[in-house]
Amino acid sequence: MKFQLKHIFLLAGALLAFTPVIGVDYFLDKYIKNEAVSRYQESVNTITSRNQSAVSSAIIAMKKVISQSPSLCTPTFVSNVQKQLLANQQLAQIIVENKDRVQYCNGYNSVTEYILTSAELPILDGAETIAIAQVFGTDIPMLRISSQIGQNKIISAFIHLNADLSGILPSSIINNAYLRIGLTNGTKIITSGDVINDVEGEVIHSKVVLSSISNSIPIVTRMTISFDSVRAVFADLYLILTIAALIFAVSFLVFVFYAIRKSNIPSIDLERAIIKGEFHPYYQPVVNLKTGQLLGCEVLVRWVKKDGTVLSPGFFIDLAESSGLAVPMTIKLMEQVREDLSELSKQQPELKIGINLFEGHFRNSIIVDDVKAIFSDSNVLFSQLVFEITERRPLTNQIAVDAVVGGLQALGCKLALDDAGTGYSNLAYMERLGVDIIKIDRVFVNMIGSGTTSVPILDGLISMAFDLDAEIIAEGIETEDQAVYLRARGVVQAQGFLFAPALKKDTYIELAQQMNKPAKTESLQEETSDKIKKKAA
Repeated sequence: MKFQLKHIFLLAGALLAFTPVIGVDYFLDKYIKNEAVSRYQESVNTITSRNQSAVSSAIIAMKKVISQSPSLCTPTFVSNVQKQLLANQQLAQIIVENKDRVQYCNGYNSVTEYILTSAELPILDGAETIAIAQVFGTDIPMLRISSQIGQNKIISAFIHLNADLSGILPSSIINNAYLRIGLTNGTKIITSGDVINDVEGEVIHSKVVLSSISNSIPIVTRMTISFDSVRAVFADLYLILTIAALIFAVSFLVFVFYAIRKSNIPSIDLERAIIKGEFHPYYQPVVNLKTGQLLGCEVLVRWVKKDGTVLSPGFFIDLAESSGLAVPMTIKLMEQVREDLSELSKQQPELKIGINLFEGHFRNSIIVDDVKAIFSDSNVLFSQLVFEITERRPLTNQIAVDAVVGGLQALGCKLALDDAGTGYSNLAYMERLGVDIIKIDRVFVNMIGSGTTSVPILDGLISMAFDLDAEIIAEGIETEDQAVYLRARGVVQAQGFLFAPALKKDTYIELAQQMNKPAKTESLQEETSDKIKKKAA
């Protein structure tokens, strides 16, 4: 739908222009340049990601060699170096030397002669440094990653950088592209393609310029593509829109204005609802199965329309994700949570607040900045926030995912894997994402019936979570039998209709104040605990 709307606006611009064909060229050039940036930026990101992975692998290789060897430059050490060289294609050499460049040993039992052609730059969050090295006997510069050992010894890994665009760009684009990989201080490392395609000294509008900076190493990748080669990819589109602009000028312009005014496109309706504040947070309590204490809540969004109709997420969340509106919706929701629970969070700072994140939040670390901006100067502490990874779509960019997870955990927030074991929230993610909390989906809880003594798949999921030292929250608890079963297996935190549905702000706050009142807490907790004990008996 977005693609069709863009073309409508392009045609409308062509009709309003003095010369329709020129109008089509002007607007399509802008569109195609943006489309090219969107389409080929991933290729530049891929090159950066490959080289970042190569540096990370080199660092890991050095650490493995050191940890697996009794001391430096022993036969065992050299053997371990050779194993790492064979296992890593981009790793060219590992050497041990002193600060005066006197070499003690390396993986090939021969002196590796080289000079540094750049300053040594630090690697983010590490003790290593990185520099450009020209190794004698090779034409292409390498990266030297170094780490000091003791007072005077240095271990260094030399790696080849990857600048191969084949397989990630069409050949027609590769032939008209210039790739430059360098350090963040401006020093060039390696280039690929014809230098005449670079932007330096030329008019920038005739090129598509793409760049990518690694988030952990001081390397910048820049690619410039001849705009003529990009335009050739869209030649058919140019012809079709030029003819349409000439034939259907006035009639299509009238249609566009009419269509915009009468539009009932769902994504536009959703965006209007976000702007008008029709999405409201509801709060589903999370309780302690042993004590009956209220531990916090999960924030669930509801669409409250003008006529009072309340829609659950099943009616709009897929559209919100596919249209990219889940991100601004979440921001509005967090702002409302901050206002709703400000006083309660001040009174009961131990209460947790679970907020759902979607695939779109894990494409970059902007969500971390949003969380800082919204909650930094509020009564809601970062330590109260639990961000639930809700995976309706797979998380494909592992580097970006790790940056978001690490950034939120660095603030003091916790990460939970929602619907664990179902859909894309598969068991492999439980360890790989490094989450703090595993949420057991209701589909497993529903396997517990009256008299059930064993649910192997559920028991295995619980055991796996405990092995990972993660907290567990069981969702969708509707019967006392389910609560008793889970409690008997060490599951403490739970939510579901047995305790309460998703509540409006005032109802949830009143419940929290009543359940966690010092004078009543003990009796309420004992009452809930006694119910479960009687059922177990």
